[in-house]
Amino acid sequence: MPINKDSLLDNFASVLENKHILITGAAGMLGSSLAKELVNLKKTSSSNIVISLLARNKNRLPTNLLKYQEQDFNFIEQDINNLDLPEKSFDLIFNFASPASPLYQRLDHQNLAESNTRGIKNLTGTLNYDGIQEPIFVHMSSGDVYDQQSQRIKLRENLAVSSESTNDSNPYSISKLISEEILFKESKRLGYKYLIFRPFNTYGPGLRLGEGRLIGDIFESIINNQLFLLQSNPKNINSFCYIEDFITGLITCINNARFDEIFNLGNDLELHNFFNLKDVIENSLKLDLKCSFKKNDDSPILFKIPDLTKLRELGWAPNYSLDYGIEKTYHSLINA
Repeated sequence: MPINKDSLLDNFASVLENKHILITGAAGMLGSSLAKELVNLKKTSSSNIVISLLARNKNRLPTNLLKYQEQDFNFIEQDINNLDLPEKSFDLIFNFASPASPLYQRLDHQNLAESNTRGIKNLTGTLNYDGIQEPIFVHMSSGDVYDQQSQRIKLRENLAVSSESTNDSNPYSISKLISEEILFKESKRLGYKYLIFRPFNTYGPGLRLGEGRLIGDIFESIINNQLFLLQSNPKNINSFCYIEDFITGLITCINNARFDEIFNLGNDLELHNFFNLKDVIENSLKLDLKCSFKKNDDSPILFKIPDLTKLRELGWAPNYSLDYGIEKTYHSLINA
């Protein structure tokens, strides 16, 4: 049975009462989605919640979030790699700041990886935890810390590649693991609790085009009436998680006080290769997707499927189907 979201949010409001919250990377899809949820919760529950949002560019915040700024949140226009925070004491930090675009990973993976580790060092080193009773640091890592598999196995949290790997692992993936290790060490030194999520292929309203993400790239080709070129094997299997399921998963862990742990966060029900995804998009949007393939179909089929056992044990389960999410995401893009 799906989690009752009204009850989930009521409990979340109680957890956040009298808390000062910082969300970094607030202009991205994940950060802005949580920010909108918190702003709406603050307004509807009358809770005493102070919200600060940090992003490099205020103009990239969603318009339906910007209109609430004056009374409902503080905005800090800074880069996590060059911080000078006006306020350094927060009860709860959500760190979404990361140049996570697959396109950037391919074009400038070394600088991107360095940015990830430098950013988390700056943030943990800048914050002041004096006077905060139980500071909590929630960090977004990535499902990319797992290698793609040649067999259909679910990836448990203990199967991540080593941060000392000498194989061909993506420097971005290694930097995410190093960032996790920085949190482990700093939490012991500074006395805060941490919670790490490894998201798998999250999509939804707020998804940006032209950043190398499969669903975003497909939508960009549809909107521009262009041929979509798939770079990988169309038979590869991936999971796709709608943003609403991501948000409820995150809140579920916090409500249950599951700190000093790592959780996969994705959808283990919506597992698709490109052909399945193409069918869902065409049927949901009533169109024909024009596409071609760069790689030979004879290349090995790879799988990346999250094991969500830990999250499901808390009563959470994905609730949104791919066809629902595709329709909502597409219409949010064309109506933006």
